[in-house]
Amino acid sequence: MSAIADIEIYLDESGYTGSNLDTPEQPNLFFAGMRIPNDKKVDFWKDADKAWILAAELCKTFPDKILLKGKELFTYLIKGGGIFRGIDFPTKCRVVDLLVEAIIKHDLTLYWDGFKKEEDKPKICNIDRLFFKGFAAFGNSLYQIENFLNPRFKIHLLAHHHPEIEQCDTTDKALNRNWPMMIGRRIELLPASAHRGIQIIDIILCILNRRNKYQQIDTSKLNRVDQKVIEYHERIKKANLWRPAALFLRELHRIKAIVTSDKTAASKT
Repeated sequence: MSAIADIEIYLDESGYTGSNLDTPEQPNLFFAGMRIPNDKKVDFWKDADKAWILAAELCKTFPDKILLKGKELFTYLIKGGGIFRGIDFPTKCRVVDLLVEAIIKHDLTLYWDGFKKEEDKPKICNIDRLFFKGFAAFGNSLYQIENFLNPRFKIHLLAHHHPEIEQCDTTDKALNRNWPMMIGRRIELLPASAHRGIQIIDIILCILNRRNKYQQIDTSKLNRVDQKVIEYHERIKKANLWRPAALFLRELHRIKAIVTSDKTAASKT
């Protein structure tokens, strides 16, 4: 698959852990994608790369040795946090600040979609099948959206590689019919270490997942980490960058139907 494209979208998921749908700590399965048009790519990465430079300074290593992960950044305990072990939470927030600021500054759309595992349990009894179905459906929605908005543009979808994807039974009727077409033809699978875009979307998913988890809770009663995560979510929301993929696609189809109907009516007058 060619790396040259008019639009790149980095994809990942959150909630695909465990061997079944009964994981109380992760009731939902989320997918998200960060959209980077070619005309914003250079300037965005010039700003976003500052996060890896800062992280390298904090961890006393080189930027290309840094692998940013949401679960390591969003922890208050200085004894944990992987490469950030010994670094306090406010300091780690400086790294996330640089990424969120770059996304907002360059007006990058953040597509997302989510599934409640409990609701899908009667239909899909296995977490792997739910993941495969959701992954293909989400990727296909993004492909349709971009083709609708920019039919002449080349679209490059890059997703975090999961070993389970290669083991997927594409003959399983429970899976999205577009699965065989998506993998290899429309989506390129990469390890997180291969591209920083995959690392950013992992952090975005942590923000999205935690915000959803505490949606019905008084945020003033949350710990400082969760309050900060919600603050990031609200900053992105204020910039109008969150875009629910499935709903957005349905709205585009609705608008297209209205326009087509109006043209048909006009041609008859």
